Parts: sequence; structure tokens; C-alpha cells
Amino acid sequence: SEEELRKGERMREAILATSPIGIGLAEGRIIEWGNKALYSMVGYEESSLSGQDVKTVYADNEEYERAGRELYSGVKNKGIGKAETRWATKNGRVFDCYVQATPLDPSDHSKGTIIAAMDVTDRKNAEEVLRKSEERYRSLVENIDLGVTLIDSDHNIVMLNASQSRLFS
Repeated sequence: SEEELRKGERMREAILATSPIGIGLAEGRIIEWGNKALYSMVGYEESSLSGQDVKTVYADNEEYERAGRELYSGVKNKGIGKAETRWATKNGRVFDCYVQATPLDPSDHSKGTIIAAMDVTDRKNAEEVLRKSEERYRSLVENIDLGVTLIDSDHNIVMLNASQSRLFS
């Protein structure tokens, strides 16, 4: 019924409005629409990207091509594409972005692709800080003149540094 259609449309609009994830529709890599979170993420005014090539939000052409191949390969082979990529805001700030894509109509890909995007810059930065911290820890443990042994909860030796290994030699 017409009332059911209006109710479904209101529900879709409410979901898109409250989502913290950027969501949009692209047809042939042309942006048809996006929710408020998508526009906020890339720093454009709402609806200003409608009709624009998706390339507009990518950091550069090479990244646009690479991410497109990865996303659309996943869509073709598994029904959903996933890619970590780099997008750029309207003012040129580049950020790390996780994107998922799936066809609006799995039986007819020409009807467009739903895109969900999330800024993962903070996560990537935290991973890098952790990686550097682990490197410093590992270097310290390996190069200290004291013997260091790491034992797990079952009392198995998990690691010996070089100094400790020499004591057992």
C-alpha cells in the first residue's frame, strides 16, 4: 500500500540520517546520493557530490583505480567488495578509509552499488604507535645484558633473549 511505502521511505531516511557510517549510492562510479555522515566525512555540503565521479573523494587517480579494482572484484566474486583506501576531503586532507560495496540489486548490477565508508585514520595511527612500541620493546629485550625469559601461564618458555640463551649454552 501507499502508506507502507511512505513508512518504509521514512524508515530508510531515519536510518541513513542516524548512521555514523558514510553511506551512498554510486551508479557507474557516479555518486547518486550520500547520507549526512558521508558528506561530513569528506567535508562537502550535502548533495553537492550528486552527479560527480567517485574519483572526487579519492586521494589520487592511482588509489581510485586500485580501490575500484579491489571493490568491484569482491562485488563480482562474492557479492560484497571491501577495501582500505585513502580518501581526501574537500580541503585536501587525506585520510585512511575502509569501504564496503554491494550491488543495490544483485541480479542487475547496473542499478548501482551501495557504498559504506568509515574513517579509520585513528585506528591506523594507533596500530602504528603499537607497532613502534613493540619494536622498541623487542630491541630493548634482545639487546639488554641481563637474561630475560618469558614464560606463559602453563610454565612453558615462550622467549629467551640472547643474554639468557648464552647462560643455557
